[in-house]
This record gives sequence, C-alpha cells and structure tokens, in this order.
Amino acid sequence: MYSIFWLHLTGRLQECLNLSWFHSLEELNEEIQNWFQHYNFNRPHQSLGNISPYDFERTMLDV
Repeated sequence: MYSIFWLHLTGRLQECLNLSWFHSLEELNEEIQNWFQHYNFNRPHQSLGNISPYDFERTMLDV
C-alpha cells in the first residue's frame, strides 16, 4: 500500500515540476510548497465525497 501511495505522489509531483523551469532553489521550493498546499487541501478528494478538505472541514464545523 505504501509503495502505491508513494508512486502516485511522486508521479503527481513530477507533473508539477515538468510544467516549469526554475531559476533558483528558492523558486523551486516555493512552487513545491504551492503544489503541496493545493494537492493536500484545495483539490477534491474522492474519500471526502469529491470535495476539498478545506470545504469538508467547513461543513463539519457548521454541523
């Protein structure tokens, strides 16, 4: 299970990195941080009913 998750994550990260050229390590780090934020908090997750974790948390707090 772990290796499947890792392959999925590294594949998605590679997609992010293939879209841009970076002029410095700081620029690369910033892009990875932005991608990480989007991937983990803003994109819809199938396990949450295809809503983002942010929206899921807001929904749970409104209950």
